[in-house]
Amino acid sequence: MVKSLRRSISIIVSVIIAFTFEQNADALQIFNQAVNNYCTESNSATDCPSNIPVQVGSIRSDKSILNIDYFDLNLCLVQSSYLPVKSVGQGLLAHFYHRPSFNISFGLNQRNVQICNVTYNHNNSISKKKFDKLLYAIRNNYMLYWSIDDMPLRWCYPVIAGNKRFCTDGFPIGCHIDKRGKMTTGCYLLDLPSLNDVYVIFNHLDIEISYTTNYMSERSMLIAAVVRPRSQTNNIRKTNTVISPILSRDSSKRNSIVSWSYTYSISYKRIISNRITRRDFFASYSPYSFRQCSSLFNILLIVTFLTLMIVRIFYYSFGRSDAMISSVRSNQIMLKHGWRAIRGDVFRSPKYSLLLSVLTGSGIQCLLATFYTLALAWIGFISFSNPSELLSSAILSYVSSASTASYISAVTYKTIDGKDYILSFIMTPTLIPGIFLAILYILNSISLSMLTLSTPPQTFILLLIMWLLVLCPLSCIGSYFGFKREALQLPVKPSKTPRQIPEYKFYKYPLLGVAIAGALIFSVVVVPISVFLDCLQTHNINESYGYSILYFILTILLCIQISVYLCHLYLCAENYHWWWRAFLAGGSVAIFILLYSCYFYLTRISYSSNAYSMTYFIVYFGYCTVLAIYFSLMTGSITFIAAFIYAKFVYQYANMDIIQV
Repeated sequence: MVKSLRRSISIIVSVIIAFTFEQNADALQIFNQAVNNYCTESNSATDCPSNIPVQVGSIRSDKSILNIDYFDLNLCLVQSSYLPVKSVGQGLLAHFYHRPSFNISFGLNQRNVQICNVTYNHNNSISKKKFDKLLYAIRNNYMLYWSIDDMPLRWCYPVIAGNKRFCTDGFPIGCHIDKRGKMTTGCYLLDLPSLNDVYVIFNHLDIEISYTTNYMSERSMLIAAVVRPRSQTNNIRKTNTVISPILSRDSSKRNSIVSWSYTYSISYKRIISNRITRRDFFASYSPYSFRQCSSLFNILLIVTFLTLMIVRIFYYSFGRSDAMISSVRSNQIMLKHGWRAIRGDVFRSPKYSLLLSVLTGSGIQCLLATFYTLALAWIGFISFSNPSELLSSAILSYVSSASTASYISAVTYKTIDGKDYILSFIMTPTLIPGIFLAILYILNSISLSMLTLSTPPQTFILLLIMWLLVLCPLSCIGSYFGFKREALQLPVKPSKTPRQIPEYKFYKYPLLGVAIAGALIFSVVVVPISVFLDCLQTHNINESYGYSILYFILTILLCIQISVYLCHLYLCAENYHWWWRAFLAGGSVAIFILLYSCYFYLTRISYSSNAYSMTYFIVYFGYCTVLAIYFSLMTGSITFIAAFIYAKFVYQYANMDIIQV
């Protein structure tokens, strides 16, 4: 039976991996190794082509997470058909790719090659609508996202402070100078005259591709691709047509036809080093490294301070010498108060024990999914530069952790004397995954109503298949083995009569400790949350995966320390209702994440009362709600399990005759 069960699980996992990464062998590539080798056209072979694949992504903005398609702007840079969606993450992010209207050959320098002509006719209502949407996209800093050989085509420019460069994964369509002379991103780098209320179209692309060459085989591997967009006047002259890519509102109104041409130039730069990798290039220009590094010192101080407090608790509560015990007994001081007084009530079953066990198991599932994703990124199995691949790996990790999560949920429910096993079987795989899917479906429907790029129906069908045919069976298997094993042995059995909880002062109020715990945990995760919101807003990817792993470890340590300290305070106050409060100590971080999301929205995002901005408002806070739930489940499960282990240790090994100090 066990062999057949394993065989069934392996078949199901194989099928879902095939569905998720259909026709996408590169999705599981090792990032540090060469994906493709390229040769010049004269030396090309089957395993060393000369044609470099280029993919043109959707148009996105740092002021909105809603994407725009090329055909909505009448841009002629792409072919008419979409490339097939290759993974679940790509569909969820609505990252759809086109083939460009030109080809790139390795080693062939090209200069001022014309791609296409674009024309807008104001006498045509459809063409005029697309032209107005193009101006809207320029005003709101929408950018083009391309990839060359599965690596992003980056736009790098010098920053004001220091002699460094800042790189972003997208490059702008153009830039706008309003009536007051305020410029959008991109115009600062141009030597423009004093112009007001104009639009500058970036119709020329200077692309530089860096590569390394193997001296033995003369085959090359691409390391980086950088683009410098600029405005270039065309040589075409037509009557009643605006030729210059610098447009003003007056000129566009006077001319019934507005037209310009797109051109590009390509150059190649050889790097004399075989050790440099794509990851080195991406991480060296990451804008998030310094921010994460500078906050680590404050976090380490908090962790060190809590460690010292916990050491003091263990020493004064459980580390008394035999001499002191003899002295206490000789003076016949056998007072039992504090945590010793509630020995018969400390493991009394809490209310809503089924919900607590389900949330704990779901939190462990989120924890394992985060750990697996970071571990795969750290060893180079997945690429942080590919958000679709990263999200696909996170979803697969989440689904594959269902059996472990349901096992822990079942053991927890059985330990706290739960009886409704069937309901536990049902709720564990349906409650939290169902909430996540429902929120994503609602947000996608809202995006679709505004005619923006949204998740295709095939992706949701695949998610339902993963949920019903993989996650639910794995969860049932874990619950079966969890309920089959014996419950954890508790050191004391609950008494028949509950003990009355004494009154406590206001500063010992349990919710105050929960709020402080949430604030301390948020002080650790605020930097990763800030980086995540920046990445969500600017569509860049954080390449500093090492910092992400370090923050993940520090978050776990801090959750354990806070949970132990709060549990000790509850027990010393003779309050045995610590079960839910231990979970909420970590789960309360969701409130702070939502508050920070509001602050981020008000300070970093331009908003108005139109329907498009209202749609973005709903979608933005929908994603932030998913993020808050995910973090609260993860941290809440850690604090609950840490508090349970601490209470079990205390009443199993501590000497009950020692006076509480």
